[in-house]
Amino acid sequence: MSKISRSQPASWATVSTTINPTPEIHAFADFHLAAGASHVFIYLDRPDHDFPGERGPDPRVTVVRCDDAYWAATTWKTRPERFQHRQDQNATDAYRRCRQGWLAHIDIDEFLFSEEPLCRLLGDVPEDELSVRAEPWELLLPIDPRTPVTYFRGRVGMTEQRRGLHHRAFPKFWNDVPSGFLSHIDGKVIVRTGVPDLIFGVHRARMNGSEKLKPRQMRKLMLAHCPNRDRETFASKAKYRMYHGAYRPFGDERKQRIFDMLERQLDLHGEDGMRAVFDEFTTTPGVRQLDA
Repeated sequence: MSKISRSQPASWATVSTTINPTPEIHAFADFHLAAGASHVFIYLDRPDHDFPGERGPDPRVTVVRCDDAYWAATTWKTRPERFQHRQDQNATDAYRRCRQGWLAHIDIDEFLFSEEPLCRLLGDVPEDELSVRAEPWELLLPIDPRTPVTYFRGRVGMTEQRRGLHHRAFPKFWNDVPSGFLSHIDGKVIVRTGVPDLIFGVHRARMNGSEKLKPRQMRKLMLAHCPNRDRETFASKAKYRMYHGAYRPFGDERKQRIFDMLERQLDLHGEDGMRAVFDEFTTTPGVRQLDA
């Protein structure tokens, strides 16, 4: 393996490609800068996006507008059709720019929580280990919006499935979504900078063309994922996400089962079917059933 050149090993940054509204991008950047990130890279998938808006520029936040000129300067030459390919390109571009010791590739609706400062956790990683993985936890919304607590839950593992806990937590759709996660179950990786020829994907990174990095699982680190924050938005956007966004299966068996379930609900019940899916997986009764 080539010798790895690195700057400050315990410093870290984030990179995201986004079309999210400006307030959400600011909330994401503010959270991670307060959590210890030295820098935040924001790639605006719509070059006419108004971010950073009235707040103006921040030297700790690099903003890249992904316009025709940007794409012409990449190996793609033109804007890739798939959003994931645009994410890969932008994260790899940020990786080459990054002057911090580590870079996390996460979305605007994802937040890194750790039991102790992340810079300390990363500083303890052996020098020959090049990446770490944050396990995903999904947002749960309380029935009473006045509840002053934010809940997240982990996925239902194989041991819990064998005990039948997913039957109790998700009685309507457990057979289609045994993990309880509508979104990804892979988590996200944080990669040590300075690795030559690294390609930084959405859930993993590879070097030397095809060799995938094997990330260390960090049990003190959590990826808090907030993909579905309200019932009506989920119901109205589900069809678009199925055919153009996060719920497209792309040959993945787990995603195909979720897609088929959503399509069935949409065909039979329309947006009310999507509301039923939201209630099953994103509100807190399931937590109480698992604890019972």
